[in-house]
Amino acid sequence: MDGFLVVDKPKGKTSFDVVAELRRILNEKRIGHLGTLDPMATGILVIAVGRATKLNEFLMIMDKEYHAEIVLGARSDTCDAEGQIDYKPEYIKAIWKANKDEIDVKKIVPFLDEFKGLIDQVPPTFSAIKVAGVRAYEMARKGMPVRLPSRKVKIYDITDIGFKIGDFGYGIMLNGMTEPVMLPVLTCNIRCGSGTYIRSIARDLGEKLGCYGFLGELRRTKVGQFDLERAQKLSTLTAENIELIPMEAVLEGWARIDLNDRDFDRVTKGQRIKVGGSFPGSYVSGYYRGKLVTILRYDNKFGNLRVYKNL
Repeated sequence: MDGFLVVDKPKGKTSFDVVAELRRILNEKRIGHLGTLDPMATGILVIAVGRATKLNEFLMIMDKEYHAEIVLGARSDTCDAEGQIDYKPEYIKAIWKANKDEIDVKKIVPFLDEFKGLIDQVPPTFSAIKVAGVRAYEMARKGMPVRLPSRKVKIYDITDIGFKIGDFGYGIMLNGMTEPVMLPVLTCNIRCGSGTYIRSIARDLGEKLGCYGFLGELRRTKVGQFDLERAQKLSTLTAENIELIPMEAVLEGWARIDLNDRDFDRVTKGQRIKVGGSFPGSYVSGYYRGKLVTILRYDNKFGNLRVYKNL
């Protein structure tokens, strides 16, 4: 089985949990995912199966879209609802209307524009990024200091901004409380480049506002060309009903060459092949008898194609 599967990941499972379950269902070891989703998040997890795993490096950089719910008025050490929550009543006062116990929406919305474009972002301390060979979250769980450098990420747009306030907000019940506190929630859709942490946006927005914030809910709605309409529920998948998206469909739009017998033989040996013209873009998908068999790169200097990766 070679191809891609779009899974609607349920809450509470890690991305590796999904991969492990699919390996059992399909009896296939060559399975990997294209971009981790935190356990608390739901939505699109793109899975590569069989030979399709060799295309992961080209698809990892796909843009992504999310629906996020950002809780304002408290902070979390993990930047999401799974962490240790720090709350004080005075936090929320930073975004109250003057002389009123009421949220001033006009104070909040303008700050969102500061996150659009190419920005510097510091990943959450509790993340899978390695520091001296150790995962940052492993160090954080042991109470070790973790310093992660900022990196450039691209936020294309933040749209459909809304608020859940009062009884529709996010309830927290911490030690010492006699009744839950309802915190306001900012809801929005975020379209961003690969490597963006939505948890960091929640954290940084709260800090800019002076009220703190963390990610309450997150749902990934699109990864590249993959959307929720193509997603399958993990709980319903069996070896008989899994529908894989062909590798060829994922590479639509790429430059393509159909190999004859002689060129196919050269490609399998890792040798270059001559072509009659130039190719747009860096990579070219190579087909033999209608089947995707190789990824080639066009060499401008010599005007030929060299093997980048045989599938």
